[in-house]
Amino acid sequence: MEIKLTKDIFNKHLNTSYRIKIQENEIVELKLIKCDEKVLPGMEGFTLIFEGPADKVLDDNSYKFDHDKMESINIFISPYRQKDDRVFYDAQFTSIVDED
Repeated sequence: MEIKLTKDIFNKHLNTSYRIKIQENEIVELKLIKCDEKVLPGMEGFTLIFEGPADKVLDDNSYKFDHDKMESINIFISPYRQKDDRVFYDAQFTSIVDED
């Protein structure tokens, strides 16, 4: 059964870590630091902001995110900023609003 991912689900897990296995023995941890609602005409959505270490920058791609309190999920992330020893990533979730 597929879970509908919502802003509320992620808000429950703000400031917690998600693990991404990038190679057999290599895991990168990203911390969810922000979850913002997106308002667009005829659409609904939200943006997630993660931060991770600058020594393991991940490319734009879909990754399997593992979390202690959630099921594993695939999320497409993009790095968008590096500050000191941290890299910031965003993930965009949007869907069309059914107006019937």
